[in-house]
Amino acid sequence: MTNERAITIRVTEAEAELLASYAEQNGQSQSEVLRSHIRSLESRLRRVTPESVDPFLLPSLPLSRRDMFPPVAAVYFFMTEAGQILYVGQCANLGIRFGNHPKFESAIASDPHARMHWLERRTNREGFEAKCIARFAPPLNGRK
Repeated sequence: MTNERAITIRVTEAEAELLASYAEQNGQSQSEVLRSHIRSLESRLRRVTPESVDPFLLPSLPLSRRDMFPPVAAVYFFMTEAGQILYVGQCANLGIRFGNHPKFESAIASDPHARMHWLERRTNREGFEAKCIARFAPPLNGRK
């Protein structure tokens, strides 16, 4: 390969055994296994963008079950049962955010069956949220 760069990584004994077993089972060298996984990171990083995200396909829960929202950092979408996006937001912890969300009652009033769909994001939530608001123009994002 051209432009190769050598790196050194430290792994536990158990991780080294796992890598060796996986490589053997798949007829690859350990380097090939690692290269394959590293290359897969690019598609994972590019997979979901504000321009390509389909909130309807994301994990969701009814807004009425806010006691079940996971404690994850995310960009989230309030959506009607018919799929209209009512609101886009972001937070560091969904479970904590929904104890007192200012748009919660408005979303429920719009559709008692409204759901929250979310995309876990640890970084750049604000930028992702802003682009989603611009793309979807949800009605509750414009009102206080």
